[in-house]
Amino acid sequence: MPSHKSPKGHCWLPSRAKKDSPFEIHIDAHSETKIYTSGSTISGFVTITAQTRIAFQDVQVNLIGTTTTCGHAFQYGTPFVTHNFMQLQMPISASALPPSRTLEVGRSYTIPFVFVVPDQLSPAVCGRQNTAVWERHLRPPPSIGIWGYNDLTGGSARVDYVIRARLVLGKDKRGKAQYLDESCPVRVFPIFPEQPPLHIDTSDSEYCFIKTKTIRTMMRAKMGVIKASATQPRPIMICLDDLGASESQIPIDLEYNPTSSGGTPPGIRVKSATIETFTSFWLGQAGHLPDHHQRPSNTASPIAPWSTSHPLVLDRSKQVTWERKQSFCSAEDSQIRAPESIRITQEHFTETSKFSSSSFVSQEFDPSKIESYKASLLQSFKLPTEKLFFLPTFYSCLLSRTYRIRLTLAVGVGAYGTTVSLVLPLQVAVERLSVGKDTELPYYAQDERQSELTESLPPPYQG
Repeated sequence: MPSHKSPKGHCWLPSRAKKDSPFEIHIDAHSETKIYTSGSTISGFVTITAQTRIAFQDVQVNLIGTTTTCGHAFQYGTPFVTHNFMQLQMPISASALPPSRTLEVGRSYTIPFVFVVPDQLSPAVCGRQNTAVWERHLRPPPSIGIWGYNDLTGGSARVDYVIRARLVLGKDKRGKAQYLDESCPVRVFPIFPEQPPLHIDTSDSEYCFIKTKTIRTMMRAKMGVIKASATQPRPIMICLDDLGASESQIPIDLEYNPTSSGGTPPGIRVKSATIETFTSFWLGQAGHLPDHHQRPSNTASPIAPWSTSHPLVLDRSKQVTWERKQSFCSAEDSQIRAPESIRITQEHFTETSKFSSSSFVSQEFDPSKIESYKASLLQSFKLPTEKLFFLPTFYSCLLSRTYRIRLTLAVGVGAYGTTVSLVLPLQVAVERLSVGKDTELPYYAQDERQSELTESLPPPYQG
């Protein structure tokens, strides 16, 4: 990942106050490139200095998280859709404000604040009835659109976190509320722990874990059958220290069944491997997980996935070593062995993918007398992070980010060969830093109008 370390020497950074704004927001030990994560403390103070006498009803200081999906992800003319998934309010002491509720000209008022980035959002933020969807939607999403690198969203979505100071002034003649606002953006990159491998339904056409192909000569004679299978690789782990990404490995199992006793196993290499990135946008709240479930046919909210594809960085040093497995078994046993072996086909090659089974070749082939070959390959890879910024896998009510790997194997027997392609899910997770008692991760419980921190953390927030 590109480096995003904060420069040293900053103790605070004031917000860029609008002209004539009475606010100035100071965040302790802050810089524009500093990254906050789950459990991070954001503290500082707001200074209010009025240029004119201002009567107000209330003063609010909030940590706000907002998702915006842009209209051009769907079609031109579609309005932006915004979802405030987090709004934490700092209690303000009455002694910090004038009793008259009027700001006097030239006088400054200081309001301190302390927020802790939550590990979980308020349970009321998502109304999904599906428990799996609801639980994942309660995890705060990462900041999007502010990293200075290509975050693979196509500019069609933003996730913003800001410290906002607000003066509530009352209502105008038409009854519309009036405010004076000032905001200071902060970058948030929450922790996303490693999840178990996906349970993929056999009817899901998005993935292909197993594929079988018949290798033929130019005269269409069968030479043998190659079967490749793979499992979901371990997640890519992003380190919060420098946002560096770990490498991972794809476990691949290979099996080759020649059609004659003198057949030799093929040469196999990884021809290509690409990472496919999917950023799914909704115009309404999503009710399914795009990499877990197929999209329901009755989905009311339009969905517009933004997809990109980039080559993975591969370790080419791995070699395939075949092991010969000779079997002299009964006819009954041969039907049990290799149930996905060889199919008869009228085309140049036969292809069976995923979890489907295949039938055996013609009666001329007796599998009980033919040697088979097996091999394993552990293909290492890294993300292409030189110019790209990979967000963690996450799901939220309006926006989600998922990944999959498309792996192509080149298979050759003598002058003849074919390719075998597999499609696997990939998770990008964020490692949890070592935390002490003073940085214990917060949990927010909220009734209809209020969020509260556990008593071991800074003062409870209202939201």
